[in-house]
Amino acid sequence: MKFFLGPIPRSMTFDAEAAGWTPLRSPPSERIAVLATVGMIPWFLLAGKAMGAAVDHLLTLPLLAFAASTLLLVPLHEAVHALAYRQPLGSPHLWTGIWLRRGIWYVLYDAPLPRDRVLFMLIAPAICLSLLPLLALPFLSPGLRYGGLYLICIQASLCMADLPSAVRVLRQIPKQAFVHNQGWNTYWSTQYEPQET
Repeated sequence: MKFFLGPIPRSMTFDAEAAGWTPLRSPPSERIAVLATVGMIPWFLLAGKAMGAAVDHLLTLPLLAFAASTLLLVPLHEAVHALAYRQPLGSPHLWTGIWLRRGIWYVLYDAPLPRDRVLFMLIAPAICLSLLPLLALPFLSPGLRYGGLYLICIQASLCMADLPSAVRVLRQIPKQAFVHNQGWNTYWSTQYEPQET
């Protein structure tokens, strides 16, 4: 895995733009940021209510542990993205980076991949860190249940940044297509023949 500090670099393996691939249509990044932020608000409100309920049931130390766990959600979220590519974590094509200026942590695979694998990568944190943990909540004590619900809500708010991308991939890219990033731009083609390695 390669680490970058700053925006997503241009691809080092394949120039989808030069190959004539179709760009994924995207609204302005400011509009996406506004939509993601608005989508996060209800989750933050639910998280606040869950933490308020947890205060009534948990001692100080477990309560602090749940609050501190919030800091681990972003790297855990990005780790699930990386694993969902179903590529070796040691692969030089697997990239992660942090763009401090915009407060963004990203993960991508620098080679064309099937559309469905990219789609699964986008929704994997919502499934693994928000939906599946909900199944365990009924079996927990009230304090742990509310603490867990707090973490699930914070994690669901992080998924609001992935949701617009998943919807665009689903609506614009044919099922049989391959997808590739060139910097921040995403391209797709149904004519790509993967190289045997």
